[in-house]
Amino acid sequence: ALPRAWPLLEQMLSQMESRPSAVVGSARGGGGGLTAGGGLDVRVLLHPRRAFHVRFEGEAAVDQGGPYREAMDGLCAELSTEVLTILRLTPNWEPSNGMDDRVFNPRATSQRELRMLELMGALMGVALRTKTPLPFRLAPYAWRLLLLERPTLDDLRTIDSRLATQLEAVRAARVYSEESTETGTEIGTEDIVLDEHDEITSEAGTETGTESEAGEGGGSGVVVSAPPRAPLVMSPEAFDATYEAACVTFTYRRLDGEEVELKPGGASLPLTFDTREEWCALIEEARRREGDAQVAAVRRGLAQLVPLPALSLFTAAELERMVCGNSDWGVELLKANCSLRIGSTDPRVEWLWAALAEFSSEERALFLKFAWGPSRLPSGVARLPQAFVVADMHCSGNPDDYLPASHACFFTIDMPKYTNAKSLKDKLLFAIYNCATS
Repeated sequence: ALPRAWPLLEQMLSQMESRPSAVVGSARGGGGGLTAGGGLDVRVLLHPRRAFHVRFEGEAAVDQGGPYREAMDGLCAELSTEVLTILRLTPNWEPSNGMDDRVFNPRATSQRELRMLELMGALMGVALRTKTPLPFRLAPYAWRLLLLERPTLDDLRTIDSRLATQLEAVRAARVYSEESTETGTEIGTEDIVLDEHDEITSEAGTETGTESEAGEGGGSGVVVSAPPRAPLVMSPEAFDATYEAACVTFTYRRLDGEEVELKPGGASLPLTFDTREEWCALIEEARRREGDAQVAAVRRGLAQLVPLPALSLFTAAELERMVCGNSDWGVELLKANCSLRIGSTDPRVEWLWAALAEFSSEERALFLKFAWGPSRLPSGVARLPQAFVVADMHCSGNPDDYLPASHACFFTIDMPKYTNAKSLKDKLLFAIYNCATS
């Protein structure tokens, strides 16, 4: 039973930890409890159709699939909030830009947090095995880490554009010479602009954006929105003096704000022209490795449900689509998987398809949640695991006064006999915004 008073993931973890442990090493041990190494045994979730049944305390719903899908969607929704601490917003996040994808939190190192990450990996495995999409809001950078791929500088830019631009500026610096000034931008120390966070920009070689609020632990300052147009050309002495003035050393500020040394004694080692390539490489490696413990925990949970070597056949983007499904699906897919229990010539059918076609992506997600439970459809499939049913609703009085009803367990909507397309659309919008669990 899952009371709604505290996070679903916490509840699920507690219930799984309290189960009697299966025989370690047994392929069909039942699952639950802990492994010999103290990790979470998630093999209880090995099921081709549904990993578990849900009973919401204080509610009369019988789980025929709807409460299960709602709970699974809720588990993922909680990960995109501050309720749980295993993920965090990227430095690119701003309140106004809608970039709320998350990465693994380097501070999530307690035994319970690592078990939560194992459970998160297991839920990814459930999504793959049952083709039940789960809307994890992970940045593409994190999906590459899960496949043990080495992220590129362009990947880094998707989560931390300021750091990527700074690395480009440092790498782009070239030794001053008569030949280099023909292709590069000649600057001296007086042309270098240091913002309040000691980031290096050039009035001659970069474009800067506006000041904005950075993500968690990211501070604020001038955000560089474009890389240098040409390599910065300066003497090694000018380079060294510039970065010494900015107090740039072989240290690195992690995503959680903690400053660590890139190498032993790095806090006392200044960045110089001769060491700039090493400095950039160590920073990229530090960012890639800071989530190693969290990535390993997710992969442990995932490995108990799906064979990890098989995942090497897919790219990070493909894995994300298989796990998370399609958030911007077209009406044609729903049409092809629809069972009508009203006449095919009934005008409500075309009114419904027209309304869905006019819905935004957010509204289509709410419609799915209202009608079925999850907020996304499986990606890359022609046949849905369950047909969408449109049935008739018998009403006394004016049908335009009634709202549609849904049966999420059976992916069914009961539709009053609306007299016009506007009434159908308006009542459907009211229902999906006000009658579905968020």
